[in-house]
Amino acid sequence: EDCKAQVHGFKNALFRKFFCHPDAKRFLEKNGLST
Repeated sequence: EDCKAQVHGFKNALFRKFFCHPDAKRFLEKNGLST
């Protein structure tokens, strides 16, 4: 899955869950952190 590949570096499952959330993606893009 694309999202899981993006956050593969995060060992913490909570981070993975957060960054896979659509709102989190929007938040990251808004802050220029999306890859």
